Amino acid sequence: MAFDSGGYCPGIALTGAAGGRVDAVVFFLMMYPGYRLWVWLEPQWPLNFHALWLPKNIALHELTGISPMWVLAALALACGLGWQLGNYFDAKHKDEKR
Repeated sequence: MAFDSGGYCPGIALTGAAGGRVDAVVFFLMMYPGYRLWVWLEPQWPLNFHALWLPKNIALHELTGISPMWVLAALALACGLGWQLGNYFDAKHKDEKR
């Protein structure tokens, strides 16, 4: 499903709507009926869109063949780099506002 087409994920859309953001309210009001339609239609389709080629209940380390600790370390590194990148762009945006 493409919830990101409005720039929001469902939780942030609800939070923004609760905060009074008009775009979030409109997005949430359009997203929710689409979600309910998907929940109603999807079980009736013969294809499993969630995992067409993967076995059920497989962990990331089993899928990749990498040690669980290396997968955890890679995810922690990705989170840290994402945090630093966010701080960089936040600082750059604050400098541009001055």
